[in-house]
Amino acid sequence: MTRNVGSSIITPLGHRIFTMRDWLVRIKTSDGRIIWKGVQPEASEETAMRSAVSSTYLQSDMIEDVQIMRRSERLKVQA
Repeated sequence: MTRNVGSSIITPLGHRIFTMRDWLVRIKTSDGRIIWKGVQPEASEETAMRSAVSSTYLQSDMIEDVQIMRRSERLKVQA
């Protein structure tokens, strides 16, 4: 489940506000599950992908595909 723009969550470092510039990482597992992870927009594309994949705690052989896009790009695709 992805968060809506403008919504927030409480993190150990304070509130995290979701923006249109956030990275969204789509991780497809070998059993067909799709996992969406959001990453702060300040992170580089490579760092965002690495961070999202490592936060799933999946072994590399369980990951079939990884895609990354900005939240604004995903909203354009859905429209």
